[in-house]
Amino acid sequence: MPLPRRTLLRPLLLSGLLGLAGPLLAACQLDQLKLPDLPQPAPRTTAAKAVPEGTPRRSDSGTAGSTTAATGDGALDKVMEVAGKTRQLGDLRMAATLYRRAAVDHPDRPEPASALGDTLLDLGEPAQAAQAYRAALGAQAGYRPAVLGLGKALISQQQPLAAAQVYQAFLASHPDDAGALAGAGVAADMAGDHAQAQALFRRGLAAAPDDGRLLNNLGYSLIQSGDYAAAVAPLERAAALPGSDKKTRQNLALAYGLAGRESDAARTLRFDWDEAAVARNLAWYRQQRQLGAKGAAARPAE
Repeated sequence: MPLPRRTLLRPLLLSGLLGLAGPLLAACQLDQLKLPDLPQPAPRTTAAKAVPEGTPRRSDSGTAGSTTAATGDGALDKVMEVAGKTRQLGDLRMAATLYRRAAVDHPDRPEPASALGDTLLDLGEPAQAAQAYRAALGAQAGYRPAVLGLGKALISQQQPLAAAQVYQAFLASHPDDAGALAGAGVAADMAGDHAQAQALFRRGLAAAPDDGRLLNNLGYSLIQSGDYAAAVAPLERAAALPGSDKKTRQNLALAYGLAGRESDAARTLRFDWDEAAVARNLAWYRQQRQLGAKGAAARPAE
């Protein structure tokens, strides 16, 4: 039976469902973008948390960061190349400055504004990123990297309904786009419409059956809706793909554990955790199953 939402979902999802996608900024507004005076990003820690990792992890909701194609403008291409290398080296602030200047100098091109949005997302500034993506869409309506980036930025601001509008508008003319379907599914899940989310993820998988992001997110959604046994199959497929990551294995272990398959959960956990952490996770899964059973017993008949 599904666990009480407060038990499973409260640590998972950021709340806040409302918010409407604003109109696209005109390209001439681009020079009004203000970059925050942000410090360099802190180095990432590699230490694992020695606590039960029993909550599911969602894959990225879009493909922001894919603004890499040549524009055909030699001067712009050179700036974009330098900015891209700067970003790859980790100097996100300088990369954002370069992209912003390129966007101001080329207001009719979507690429620099979209790349600026990608970089601002990396800097943890989704509101500024959304402004940049809207400027890119003002230069070229329907520009895919900016559409996907804007949806991701809105989700990062806890605005799933606004994000859904962005994705659905794009899907009207690109119905099989896996990135847009993944993003729309994430937005639906965040808004609590798990059936719609699962339908969107499955639609994407029909076009891209080995998309690990879609498989992981389908499993995530099934866990949220309490269908733990059904969550196992897509998560097993995702975990078997080359390059699968720890969060996918954690989701798979969680699905196994909540479905009562403790030996499978333990086997999966051991890829990333020591025996003490495995034991803590298994104990947490048992606790959640017991809470779910108690909740089911107390639920009035309908």
